[in-house]
Amino acid sequence: TTMRTSKVKNATAIPYKPDKCYDGLNVSNATLDANAVAASGRYVAVAVASGTGGAVAILPLERTGKFIPSEVPTLQAHAAQVYDFAFSPFDDALLGTVADDA
Repeated sequence: TTMRTSKVKNATAIPYKPDKCYDGLNVSNATLDANAVAASGRYVAVAVASGTGGAVAILPLERTGKFIPSEVPTLQAHAAQVYDFAFSPFDDALLGTVADDA
């Protein structure tokens, strides 16, 4: 066996600058049946921890940087844990959620 030299041996990862990331979100550690993040052409939605049931933070794509958890725009539409959510492929502002509500 011979070892081949990598064509990208000088490539290094360049991390995003903090002002281009979403920081300070209280992301949920609950087990989801699907992804914990969804995005449309205008928004990104993230499952966040909430003491009163399922909550989803909805953030505009252009609004990045550090967030104060109490000021994050949050959708609190269910009394139980949110298991899945997705944006409509036809309307960037329409988010569907699924929870275990009675």
